[in-house]
Amino acid sequence: MPVATLPELAASPFIDAPRGFGTRDLIDEVFARAGLRRDIGVEAPDAAAIPVLVAKGAGVAIVPDFVAGLGDVGDALAVRPLDPPLPAWTLFLGTAVHTTPSRAAAAFMAMLRAVRRGG
Repeated sequence: MPVATLPELAASPFIDAPRGFGTRDLIDEVFARAGLRRDIGVEAPDAAAIPVLVAKGAGVAIVPDFVAGLGDVGDALAVRPLDPPLPAWTLFLGTAVHTTPSRAAAAFMAMLRAVRRGG
């Protein structure tokens, strides 16, 4: 499978989350350490919008595997591993101990557990 490199991606406009989002900050830091500048053409605070915008040709994005599968874009997305891969980052989830999570929160927590297990 062909890979994507930072210099190759830096030549294209990016679709990314706004500054302050964990993945955005991590990717900004990786590009800065590599001495590369990237142009953020679109900021999308909704992760599901990113693959849709990429599929429509608005730019490129670096996203986790599960985000690339969002947005029901079918075959309109070319997914390639990044070489070198991004450093790992830790995601924490906090919940109230004295309440039962809503159905939506429980589904979100189940999705995070599945991603953690590689599923």
